[in-house]
Amino acid sequence: MTLRETTEPGEPAWASLFTSDVDTSRAFYGALFGWMTSSLPDEAGDLFELDGTPVVGLVANTPDGGLPDSWTTFLLTDDADASASAILAHGGQVLFSDRLGDLGTMMVATDATGATIGAWQKGAHPGYTLRDAAGTPVWHELHSLDFATSVSFYNAAFGWAPNSIGDTDEFRMVILGDDADSTAGIYDASRDGEFDATQWVIYFAVDDTDATVQRAVELGATLEREAEDTPYGRLANLVDPGGVSFRVMQVPSSPAE
Repeated sequence: MTLRETTEPGEPAWASLFTSDVDTSRAFYGALFGWMTSSLPDEAGDLFELDGTPVVGLVANTPDGGLPDSWTTFLLTDDADASASAILAHGGQVLFSDRLGDLGTMMVATDATGATIGAWQKGAHPGYTLRDAAGTPVWHELHSLDFATSVSFYNAAFGWAPNSIGDTDEFRMVILGDDADSTAGIYDASRDGEFDATQWVIYFAVDDTDATVQRAVELGATLEREAEDTPYGRLANLVDPGGVSFRVMQVPSSPAE
């Protein structure tokens, strides 16, 4: 595993689970990934931790919060107010923006296609620091039903300069940065029929995809898509007991390989 802060604006810096059932989510992910929880000050939610290092956030969803129960990706910003203005200028909407004491500023918005996306301006809490370890987020991917609009929005609002890794009707996708170091991408999902709206998908690294799927189902999850081998690792799609979708990825560099 590696300790490294996210430093490039526009790169995924954090993810939080917004859930209406915090207790069930805490128990499920704790048992599945070995996460422990600690509370943030000022009712800012909880942190899921792995070996004492923060991994992702846990936020209690409220009926008037305006967000569905979901995993939300947060992109790093140097200036949350400037990012809010850019989001609005390029067709998105800002749902809320809160300064969480000295931890930093959290903003949640929708992009020009209506997909939920967050932004994080770091303070005392830097966001991701733990890399290349089972139980940590390894990839963030926007499955877009309007690929051109999505690419244009993230270029303009978050300063992306994405690289194309495929531009055919069978496979169209861009990634942020170089292939080896990239942590996010935009995929043209318009022909898949998997989603009825554009949305971000989060992948967690695991040592053994099949064993993780089996354990997740034992804990109350639903297998949404069977495990399969891909050029990027062995993947599976799951839905947690609260109805929130997530994915697991046994990457080629995993200790199980």
